[in-house]
Amino acid sequence: MIKKYITLPSVVTLFCIIILWTISLTFPEYSRYFLYLSILVLIPFIISDLIKKRKEDKNDGTENFKFSVYNILISVAILGILFFVISKN
Repeated sequence: MIKKYITLPSVVTLFCIIILWTISLTFPEYSRYFLYLSILVLIPFIISDLIKKRKEDKNDGTENFKFSVYNILISVAILGILFFVISKN
């Protein structure tokens, strides 16, 4: 089974990372606001990808949706831990 690594959410994420990098180099005071905007833009793409995986799981009997949700939960937990470690001044 060949995994599809190039999906619409991954392309949009890569595009947002490249733009964030260029904005942080040229206008560092606006990088926070672009990061907030890119998060708001990425959420609908992630949700649509999860809906597509759930439909695929129902049709094919796979467990891609469950693994994607676990991946998101683990990422949120790691980001939460990093936030509390960094802001522990």
